[in-house]
This record gives sequence, C-alpha cells and structure tokens, in this order.
Amino acid sequence: MKTKKMFSVGFICLIVVMGVATYLWYLYFHNYEGEVLSKNIRLELINNGKTNYINAIPNDDESVIPIYYFRIKNNVDSTAKYNVLINDVSASNAGDGCSDANNFKRNELRYELKLDNKVVKTGLLSEVVNNILFTSQIDGNVVDDYSLRVWLDSDTETSIDRHYHYVIDIVEIE
Repeated sequence: MKTKKMFSVGFICLIVVMGVATYLWYLYFHNYEGEVLSKNIRLELINNGKTNYINAIPNDDESVIPIYYFRIKNNVDSTAKYNVLINDVSASNAGDGCSDANNFKRNELRYELKLDNKVVKTGLLSEVVNNILFTSQIDGNVVDDYSLRVWLDSDTETSIDRHYHYVIDIVEIE
C-alpha cells in the first residue's frame, strides 16, 4: 500500500513537472501573441507595423519633412539577404480621418533612403517596382539603421488635407 501511494505521488509530481516544463518552453519560444521571440527570428524589423504618413509639404522646405527611422536586425550568426518594402496603406485604414480621394499618388512623391546615414537610393516613389524599395545583405548579429524621407515632387500641386500613408516591411530573400 505504501508503495502504491509513493508511485501515485511520484506520478502526479512527474505530470506537474512536465506541465510546467512545457509551459516554460512555450514562453521561451513564443510571446503572448504567438509570434516567435526575436532571438529565434533570423531578421527583425524594429518599428514594424507603424503606419507613417506625409502631409502636403513642398520639397523646398526640408526642415519640416518627417523622417522615418527604422532598423533591421539579424539575430543569427549567418549572413542574410533581404528586401525593404514600402506598402501603401489605404486612408480608411490609417485612422486619421483622411479619405482615399485625398491620398497622394506615388508619381507625386519623391523619396530618399539612407542606410547608416549614407544615401543608398533616391527618386520618384512611382519608380519603385513591386514595392521593393531596397535590396541588401546583412551580416550575422548586425543592425542596419535606416532613415526614409518622403516628400512632394516639385511638380505636384499642394492642397491642404492630402496625405500619403505607408508601412515599411522586410522580406528575407532565400
């Protein structure tokens, strides 16, 4: 009888330990939203998902053009190739009361992309093919610092209450 009780207590302790270990394993590899923690992702975009927008600001006044800063971090030891994407966000999804009719078109906008404070790409936003703003390679355990300025082309007529909404994302190239 004593052996049976010891076996039952041991079995219950084993189940509890296995349950706690499984839960800790889950917390180690996942956060509460179910996304993989950064230490297990190859590439990480810091400031991901942030919707950015520009107002109707002419390009002759660069001091008021907002600059969007973001970082790409390689969390593993090996080199990775990636694309920096710029995706349009519909005004109705931006949540600032703007309508799609008030959005600037890409052919009305210019951009300048800097990597580690050096200009790597500039031009009309309409020249961006397949939303790929830039393609690069990053060494293991390195962070690339980017800045992006988007402003109105000089030929664009300004009008109050016009915006351009966008989101920056990255895609790893296999």
